[in-house]
Amino acid sequence: MKLVIFSDLHLHNFRDFNKVPDGRLITIGNCFKEIVDYAKSIDSPILFVGDLTQIPGMIPTKVSRMLKHLDTYLTSKTTSIFYISGNHDHAVKNISQGPRLVTSLDSLGPLWHNVDHSRYTVGANSATKLVDIYGISHYDDMNLFHAHLARLSEEAPQDSILMIHQTPSGISNSNIPGEVDPHSPLFDKFSLVLCGHIHKHEQLTDKFWVIGSPLHHDLGDKG
Repeated sequence: MKLVIFSDLHLHNFRDFNKVPDGRLITIGNCFKEIVDYAKSIDSPILFVGDLTQIPGMIPTKVSRMLKHLDTYLTSKTTSIFYISGNHDHAVKNISQGPRLVTSLDSLGPLWHNVDHSRYTVGANSATKLVDIYGISHYDDMNLFHAHLARLSEEAPQDSILMIHQTPSGISNSNIPGEVDPHSPLFDKFSLVLCGHIHKHEQLTDKFWVIGSPLHHDLGDKG
C-alpha cells in the first residue's frame, strides 16, 4: 500500500520575505495542491501529522479563505485527508483545557477526517490491503500523552499506523530536548510511527519517522 504523508504545513499569511503580496501564503497553498495532485496520481489517501495552521487560537481571514479554496481543490480531486492536530492548531495552549482550533476543518468538507484519539481504517483503493490509522494530538502535558499512548498500545491491532505530534529523542538537533523515546516498547505493536512537530525529515528507528515540513519556514529549517 502507498500512502502520501506530510506534516507541519503552517499555512499563514506571513508578512516577511514576500516578493508579491501574500506570496508565501500562495506558495504554501500551492504546495498543498502539489501534494493532493500526487496523491490523486497514485490513488492514495493523505496522512497529515499536525500543524496545518500557524497561530494557536486564531485563523486570519486570508488564511481562512485559503483553507476554503484548498478544501474546494481537495473535493475536486476526491482525495481524503486523515489528520491529527499539532500544537499550532490548538485553540488554547493545553488541549485538556479547551477545544482544538483545527476541528473547524471538519466543517470544510467530508474529506477531512480527524484522527485525534480515534481510529480510521483506510486503503489506497479497493485492491489494496486495509490498514488501521490511529492518532494522538499534541500534548504539553506528557503524562496525558503517555496515558493515551499506553491505551492505544493495548487496543490497536497489530501492524497499525500511529500518528503523533511531539519531540522525539535522538533527533539530529541535540539542542531540542526529547519528550518521547522512539525505542519505547509502547510502539511495538505499530508497523509505522509518524511524528510531526520537528521540521527536519529523519528516520530514528526502522519504524519511527519524523516527517518534517515540505517547505522552509524560518532559519531553523535551513537545509
